[in-house]
Amino acid sequence: GTPNVVGLLALHASLGLLEQLGSAYVWERINALTSRLRAGLKARGARVISPDGAGERSGILSVVPPGEVSLWFEKLSQAGVALSLRDNRLRLAPHVYLEQEELDRWWAIWDRVQRDLGSVSQVV
Repeated sequence: GTPNVVGLLALHASLGLLEQLGSAYVWERINALTSRLRAGLKARGARVISPDGAGERSGILSVVPPGEVSLWFEKLSQAGVALSLRDNRLRLAPHVYLEQEELDRWWAIWDRVQRDLGSVSQVV
């Protein structure tokens, strides 16, 4: 077969970017993003399942939103949010390249879905 040249070029570019940014920066950025997501989700009545202790955090958040999880997954997916449904939990994995505008758009979508589903908001 033909080698996946396009895939190899994309991999090379991705690894170059990660090397340029440095692993410490990548982790700090992902940690900051997941911290903001964690706080915002909790304020909106969601239960964050992912561990939050020192040495236990990762760039993945497992979340149980208020209401029916499968409906949340369907609505968020239809709105273009990249997530997965695992063990009746929403799985979110923000990465280093997520910009504030994208996060703001994400919150607007979450809030709209929450209103549409009639979930009670617990914003503090």
